[in-house]
Amino acid sequence: MAPYQHPASLSATKRFGQASAILRYTSRVSNSDWFKEAIELEFQLHIRVDGAGVTTFYYDRRKSLWSPGPP
Repeated sequence: MAPYQHPASLSATKRFGQASAILRYTSRVSNSDWFKEAIELEFQLHIRVDGAGVTTFYYDRRKSLWSPGPP
């Protein structure tokens, strides 16, 4: 599959083809979480960039629990 391009750089026909491919090859149609605000998701990954360092945390909203994320 070709990489996706910004729709503004495509003709109307290619925009339609790319939109169709996104619907066919991703979970956007079946997963309603695509259309929620990030803060509304039940499980979240938070990334903090502090100079050269990066730290990550998981947040489980159902349990109100923070835990370390991947390094």
